[in-house]
Amino acid sequence: MNQTSVLVKSKKARKVAVVAPWCTGCGGAPVCLVYCKRGALSLVKDPDAYPFTLMTVNEKICIGCEACVSAGDQGIMLKGCPWNAIHMEALAAT
Repeated sequence: MNQTSVLVKSKKARKVAVVAPWCTGCGGAPVCLVYCKRGALSLVKDPDAYPFTLMTVNEKICIGCEACVSAGDQGIMLKGCPWNAIHMEALAAT
């Protein structure tokens, strides 16, 4: 008998950036915008706390590269948000 092996590639859940409620938009000059090379982050006015701003994430553009989060390799170097207000979450399957 001839047996055939089939490789099945497991699919990882896609991750996207999520901005925490304590984001202040860094006073209008957010560091995370500099690190996001895809343009997935946008600064918008906070309707509940004028004149402050908030960051939003476009889930369709975000590729989950983690450039906007604060901890670098082993938490050693700062890469993105200095307030640790951005983290990654798995995108819900649709």
